[in-house]
This record gives sequence, structure tokens and C-alpha cells, in this order.
Amino acid sequence: MPDWAALRSEFPLLDRWIYLNACSLGPLPRSGREALARYARSWDELGTPAWYSDWLPLLERLRARVAQLLHAPAGSTAISPSVSVALSSLASGLPLPEGRRKVLIGALDFPTIGHQWLSRPEFEVEFVPSEDGMTIPPEAFAERIDDQTALVVTTHLFYTTGYLQDVRAIADSAHAHGALCVIDGYQTVGCVPVDVQAMDCDAFVAGCLKWLSGGPGADPTCPSSWDWLVRDQ
Repeated sequence: MPDWAALRSEFPLLDRWIYLNACSLGPLPRSGREALARYARSWDELGTPAWYSDWLPLLERLRARVAQLLHAPAGSTAISPSVSVALSSLASGLPLPEGRRKVLIGALDFPTIGHQWLSRPEFEVEFVPSEDGMTIPPEAFAERIDDQTALVVTTHLFYTTGYLQDVRAIADSAHAHGALCVIDGYQTVGCVPVDVQAMDCDAFVAGCLKWLSGGPGADPTCPSSWDWLVRDQ
């Protein structure tokens, strides 16, 4: 059995509160505070050389750790300043099927997803509706995917309802019509097990602000707070 008291003691905030808002900002662990102190110390002591002696090697270790966490192929993880930037990179750089313009997005998805493709006139965005306001079954995506669909992009879990999607079924439907599939797992990493290879999505974006107790602001330009992009190889 885990030593829950010892684990709880790693988060000073929990000495004073029963904290129920990790879905917006995880509590800061002692190890995170120590990492920030090391970051500031190397900056103060080394200046510019800290990039090469400390920070760039740290990025390499982070990419490897993220790959392990997500069961991603080695070398497939990239770091982005935010999920918005990662999605923008995908919107402009994914090798989408030639001649297709249709992008499917779940009506209950986080708004960031829609913004990336709605702002690009070359795409025709269609929202997959929710009949009950809580869920969207994978069949609702499947019946709207056709030979004009370039991409299906949706969240692993709906942020307003907690509904966990069957993203493998959605990816399978997209691939059956030659479309690509992107999954936003910001709401799930650290909360439920994630295996991006089992999902068989073409790209997966996530971060550690929430359930991995990372920090706000420079997602991911400080050691305790990172967003990442995983591409299928």
C-alpha cells in the first residue's frame, strides 16, 4: 500500500487545505520548488552557459521521461510553449490528405481546439454534436467522417462533464477514411493511464499544469512546467 501520509507531505498546500482544484492548477510539490531553485541558481551562477551545461540536457531528459509516461515511441516527443502553440504547429504542419478540407471537432471539446482550425479559411470545420450535453459517442464521429475529412481532432476527456472518450475508436474511424486524428490529453495525463500507441492517434498533445502538478506561466520554459506534443512515427 502507498504511504499516503508521506505522499501528502510532499505538497505543503495540503497542510492547510483539502484541495479539489487540481484540474486547473496542481499543488506545488517540494521537489518542484527545489527544481525552480536549481534553475534560478544555475542562471545566477552560470549565466548563458547554463543553457548548454544544464537546461538543454534537462530538455532531453524531460522528453525521454514524457515518452515513458505516455508509452510513446522514443524520439517522438517535442516541447511547446503551450498546447495552443502545439495545436497551431499541427494545424500548419500536419501532412493532411491532399484536396481535403473538412475538420471534425467535438462540440464539447475545449475551445482552444476549435480556434486553431476556425482561424484558417482553408479548412471547413464541422462540430460533432452532443445529444445529451454530457457525452459524444464514437459513432457520432464515425457517421460524419467521409472521404472529404482531412482531420478529426478532439479531447481525450471533456472538461465540462468528465466524459472519457473512446479515442481509439475515433482514430480507427478516421484512419478507415484516410483521415488523420489528433487527441488533446491535457485533462487526462496524470489522472488516467495514457498509452498513445494503443490510441493509434497521429498526434497527441498534453501538459503538466494540472494533474502532474506543474506550474503556470511559461508552459514550458521553466523546469517545473511543460506542454508536449507527441507525433506518431
